[in-house]
Amino acid sequence: MSLKKDTYNITLTPSADKYLKHLSKRNKDDVKRIIDTIKEIPDNQYNYKSLEGKFKGAKRARTGDYRIIFTINKKNKPFEIRIHEIGLRKNIYK
Repeated sequence: MSLKKDTYNITLTPSADKYLKHLSKRNKDDVKRIIDTIKEIPDNQYNYKSLEGKFKGAKRARTGDYRIIFTINKKNKPFEIRIHEIGLRKNIYK
């Protein structure tokens, strides 16, 4: 999945896209909340926590019990926001 605007592109890795498709079969409200949070990342990109360990260099966004792990590449215009992982808090950091 990919979202585009003039100043940025949002892309999902295959695993993040697969998780959203799987979740959409069970809970459409959570999927809508996750997508709304992803759309807010460009406007609030400095308000997210930087991660360490295996996700060093990435940031995370919280939405309820879900976490969205992403990176921002500003080398080219439009800049790219890449969503690496989406999942429940209890599973995402393992």
